[in-house]
Amino acid sequence: MKFLLIVFAAFLTLSVKAQDYRIVIKNYPKNLVPKISDAVSIDKISQNEIIAFANEKEFKELKKLKIAFSAEKLKSKPIKKAADMSLKTATDISEMADFNLYPSYNVYLEMMDGFIKDYPEIASLEEIGESVEGRKILALKITGTEKAENLKPEVFLTSTMHGDEVCGFVLMLRLADFLLKNYYNNSEVNSILNNINLYINPLSNPDGTYHGGDDDISSARRYNAQNVDLNRNFPRLETFGRDFNPEKETSAMIDFANKHNFVVSANFHAGDEVVNYPWDSYYESDFTLADKQWFVDASRQYVETARLTDEDYMKSVDKSGYIFGSDWYKVSGGRQDYMLFFKRCREFTIELSSTKLLPVSDLDFFWQKNEKSLLNFLKLPLQGLTGRITDSYGTPVKAQISIKNYDQNNSSVFSREEDGIYFRPLTADKDFEVCVYADGFKTECQTVTTKKDENIALDFVLTEGVTDYSTATETTKKLSDISVIISDNKIKINSLDVISKVEIVDVFGHIILQDNPEKTLAEYSSDNYKAGIYVIRVKAGGRIKTHKVLITK
Repeated sequence: MKFLLIVFAAFLTLSVKAQDYRIVIKNYPKNLVPKISDAVSIDKISQNEIIAFANEKEFKELKKLKIAFSAEKLKSKPIKKAADMSLKTATDISEMADFNLYPSYNVYLEMMDGFIKDYPEIASLEEIGESVEGRKILALKITGTEKAENLKPEVFLTSTMHGDEVCGFVLMLRLADFLLKNYYNNSEVNSILNNINLYINPLSNPDGTYHGGDDDISSARRYNAQNVDLNRNFPRLETFGRDFNPEKETSAMIDFANKHNFVVSANFHAGDEVVNYPWDSYYESDFTLADKQWFVDASRQYVETARLTDEDYMKSVDKSGYIFGSDWYKVSGGRQDYMLFFKRCREFTIELSSTKLLPVSDLDFFWQKNEKSLLNFLKLPLQGLTGRITDSYGTPVKAQISIKNYDQNNSSVFSREEDGIYFRPLTADKDFEVCVYADGFKTECQTVTTKKDENIALDFVLTEGVTDYSTATETTKKLSDISVIISDNKIKINSLDVISKVEIVDVFGHIILQDNPEKTLAEYSSDNYKAGIYVIRVKAGGRIKTHKVLITK
């Protein structure tokens, strides 16, 4: 096909980092969708049209495909204009009482702080990290008081990693407010919070949302301040994370996930209306999803419950309201696949609204449509199995809990090292043979029948001996990868697990650097070292890996 480029509008020349494009591809070749998705960030796709965004690097990659498209170059920073009342921003916390406005950045911080001040017995605040421009990325923890926290599964809700998809931003704030206000007087809310530890991150890309300033939502944009799509920035399954080059927000989110043991999570977006479940980066025929029926059941429940309020809701992608990720279009480097494959957490991507910058007048109706579905979602980890793995002396054991002739592609789970507790969501009313594998212990198996809306208690006491891995239906070793590269005058160390220790040793065996980063990305200036060969020892995820590097001047 002859290459065609149409630029709709010309603007002032900007620095390379600041530029990006809105791409429209009409009558696209269906067989090239995966390559288009790899080149640019697809925002919306229909039978005859793809709408996407691209920074300069992505734009060049798209041109290499030699397909017809039109491109609009977007401004670096918005020109101040008259306030858009449909996207009115609250500049005082009192204006958010009815959740019918978008909060300014400072009001958002005030609201999150207010939750923990008003409900200190059940709410606390964790700082996930900071954005490129220094805005806070926060998670509100909410949990009931009637059950020990270590006995409850962790659930994570996060929204607006695309900064201009803001419906979920307000819905997450409203959900937090609803749960906190109703814990003591609503039996359903009380039961949910007494049985889970919930973390809510209403805004994961604050620089994109407040691109026009801390009081402006109307100028929000998709990418972060470095012009990167954060939902294409996570470790890729196809390369086992080895091509990982994280943004600041991505590193913070991965470090946060590494500190927790999330069982179920949801990532809220807008631009369409659909519940999307893994895999995004593989077709099902190429990469089996062991828990597909569980994902379908959960997706169907979300959609059907929402349609009790609006029968036409979530029909823009598929009439069922839910879809297997790559059946919609393939995405590499997305957070959903990362969470499932690398962190063993069942994550969904929920597209709440076809309109990305949803008018404030519609916020209440979208809450009504999603309220009951959200409450049901929080119950997902409460059906399946839970238990504790110990040795014969009662000492906790970190082990892999795998279902025979069922688990594939990292669908099994691990017990926690500190207390041996595990959680495994499963479809109800089915028989499963559950086997436990831990190095130095005999493999133990039990058969169990799952029940609807119930977590079956299934404990294992392991005895010392030889582990029988022959019964396993998937790899029994936790995936981990540690890479060391030198670029931009920096020694860069990436890991899928938290890096607990780094040592740099010269050719004479002298240790010239020792560090305990406690994060997944560690960087050191190579300018501090003379030219020569060095050995770098990295400890992460209980593994020690040694790299030999050459530093040149």
